[in-house]
Amino acid sequence: MRPKKHKTPANKYNLEEYLNQNAEVKNILEEVPAVKKYIGNILKTYSYCKKDLDLIFAKTGACYTNIDHVKMLIQHGNIQAASISSLLRCHNTRAKTLVALLPKLTDSRVLLLKEYGIAFSSIVSIVRGVHSNNIATAIEEVLNTTLVLQANGAYTLSPQLTKVLEYYKCSFTNIANILRVVKSNISAVLSELLQILESSKISDLHKKLDINFSSFSSILNGAGATCIQALEKLLQILDHSKIQELKNQGIPFSNISNILSGAGAAGPQALEQLLQMLDNPILLKLEIRGIFFLILVVS
Repeated sequence: MRPKKHKTPANKYNLEEYLNQNAEVKNILEEVPAVKKYIGNILKTYSYCKKDLDLIFAKTGACYTNIDHVKMLIQHGNIQAASISSLLRCHNTRAKTLVALLPKLTDSRVLLLKEYGIAFSSIVSIVRGVHSNNIATAIEEVLNTTLVLQANGAYTLSPQLTKVLEYYKCSFTNIANILRVVKSNISAVLSELLQILESSKISDLHKKLDINFSSFSSILNGAGATCIQALEKLLQILDHSKIQELKNQGIPFSNISNILSGAGAAGPQALEQLLQMLDNPILLKLEIRGIFFLILVVS
């Protein structure tokens, strides 16, 4: 039995159908198949109103600005079409959001972040929870917080972020995981998070208990806008003799963070509950505790 052929709703078009009605754009894209494929991967198989596609392929003077933006993105090679598509969640505003996004994505600062080892996928992870109308602004907030303009007119990674990344030997992905799906005030939340990470609170725990930043990131993954409160609460709990006791017994905090991975905002509460569980008389012996952790981590 033949599969049913997908029918495009009346007055709506997929990319191919639109191009069949716009010979000029079709000829341009056929000359640069990589651009056509890239745009197709962004728009996917969705159907759009003609006015939306006209917006994407609008002509400014003699130029198709958005086609030129896509050419630049392909040349830079730092942003996958799938990453852009993942930001266009609201079908009714996909075209409008894309047109607002493209100039921001070709901003030289986005490419500069790649040179510092900060992938665009990390930025996507942070801004994905923002309303479609505000995504371009949210990306600008990330750029303004992570980069600073020097006197010579060049941008460089902010001293604060540089210090955090170098001290903890971590990647920006670890920070992005904590901030994942922040819905608003990204600049303020990211700035406050960096301020805490730069403080002696975490560095002291790192020296005292050998707790790597990746463990914090693992537990608080997805905490989003509540990450500041969650991190401060987590730091209070970690400054407890029980953690030192476990370390002395050969149970590193990385084992605990593996168990609590992805707890997000609930991470501190989950850690408290786990520590209470370890006071169970059955688990008091080191050997049994070791088996307990081995079973949980492996599973």
